[in-house]
Amino acid sequence: MRHAIFLGFIAIVLSGCAGHSEFMTKAAGGTPPVAPVPDAATIVFIRDSGFAFAINFAIMDQFGDLMGEAVAKSHFAVQVPPGRYFFFAKAENIDVVEANVAAGRLYHVHVIPKIGAWQAHVRLDPIKPNEREWAELPEWIAGSTHLIPIGAQGHESAPTQRTSS
Repeated sequence: MRHAIFLGFIAIVLSGCAGHSEFMTKAAGGTPPVAPVPDAATIVFIRDSGFAFAINFAIMDQFGDLMGEAVAKSHFAVQVPPGRYFFFAKAENIDVVEANVAAGRLYHVHVIPKIGAWQAHVRLDPIKPNEREWAELPEWIAGSTHLIPIGAQGHESAPTQRTSS
């Protein structure tokens, strides 16, 4: 019984923890909220949960480019030219979301950690305006840390901009 209570307590404590990534940096104070831009699609990856906080999920596109890492209780945005994309998240499993995106639009992808066999699994869930999760987005954004991917040369990119290939 004590063992079960102790494990339950640890689970509660750890579920509130935020993670850290060497590939991401915290947005500076006063950084404006994520907003669409006229010449690109803006995709926001949000991981509102602290579950599996020690595991970051690498988010990549179909070109193999690292878009950023989904860190516990955080969100980040990338900007890409309009078109069709596949975004992959890697954990013990790999999940993919297909997106056909337009310039000037803002898209949200919920990054959801799940229990796996040896480490956390990940699920990517695009959030659409007609879904229940849409109403929760403002709370998730407000309750998470705004991160910015660090570019290949060690410079911040705000947000990541992908050029057409």
